[in-house]
Amino acid sequence: MIKEYGLDSEISWKETPYYKWVKAVCDSHGLPVKELKKNDDWPIDVSVRNKPVNVQYLSLVLRLADILDLDSERTPKHLFYHINPKDKISIQEWEKHLSITGFRIEPEEIKIDAECESPDCERVLRKFIKDIDKELEESNYLILSYRDDFARKYRLNLSKPVNLRVHSNGYIYRDFRFELDYRRVLDLLMGEGLYGDPLVALRELLQNSVDAVRYRESLEKREGNGYRPTIEVSLTNDELIVEDNGIGMDEEIFKNYFMKVVEVIIKAQIFVKKT
Repeated sequence: MIKEYGLDSEISWKETPYYKWVKAVCDSHGLPVKELKKNDDWPIDVSVRNKPVNVQYLSLVLRLADILDLDSERTPKHLFYHINPKDKISIQEWEKHLSITGFRIEPEEIKIDAECESPDCERVLRKFIKDIDKELEESNYLILSYRDDFARKYRLNLSKPVNLRVHSNGYIYRDFRFELDYRRVLDLLMGEGLYGDPLVALRELLQNSVDAVRYRESLEKREGNGYRPTIEVSLTNDELIVEDNGIGMDEEIFKNYFMKVVEVIIKAQIFVKKT
C-alpha cells in the first residue's frame, strides 16, 4: 500500500522519510521469525535523522502484540451474532476468542483463562497457544543473539510458555495419540478387510453395546443399584450412531487399549462426556 499510494514522501519525520522501515515492519507480519535475521532488510541500528532505530526489534514487538491480542474484545459476541459466519473455520476462530475469560501479561509469564463448550473449540485454542509459544521462543532466540549495548538495551522477558488454564464444560479433554502396530495394520490392509458385509459391521457395533450394558448390569446388581439398560441406533446425514449407557471406557482404557490400533482402524472424533 505504501508503494501503491505513493506514501514514501508522506511517511517522514522533519522531512526525513522513513517509509522503508515502516514497510519492513509491516512485511515482517507475514514471515517466519528467522527471516528477520536479514539485517539488510531489518537492521538493528539504523538512523532516522539523529535517532537510532532497531527495525528488527520493532517488528518482533508488533508480531507479538498482534498474536497476543486474542481475548473476547477482539471478537465481540454481538458482532459474531450480527455477522453470523457459516463456514467451519470462521466459526472456530470466533469461538476460540470468545472462550477467553481472563488474560494477564505479567513480568515473566502470560496467563490465559478460558471456558470451552466443545472439544473442537478447545483443540483450536490449544493449537493457537502452541503457535504463540513457538513465536515467543523464536523471538527470544533472536534477541538473545544481540551483543554488548544492544543486549542490555533490548530484552524480552517473556521466556516461559503461556500458562493456559481451560475449564471444559460437559466433557473431558485429553490429547491422545494413536499408536500403530505397523505390521498387523499392514496385514489388515493387505487382507480381505475387516468385514465382507456391512451388516456384519453393524452387528459388531450392536454386540459391543450389548456386551457393555450387560457388564454394567452385572456390576450394578452386585452393588445393589437400580439400572435400566438402553441402546439407541440412529441414522442422520449418512452417519450411523450406536449409543448405549453401558460400562463405557475410562481414561486408562483409552490410553492403554483403544489408542493402540492393532486389530481395527477407526476414523473418529473422540470425546468423553461427564456423567
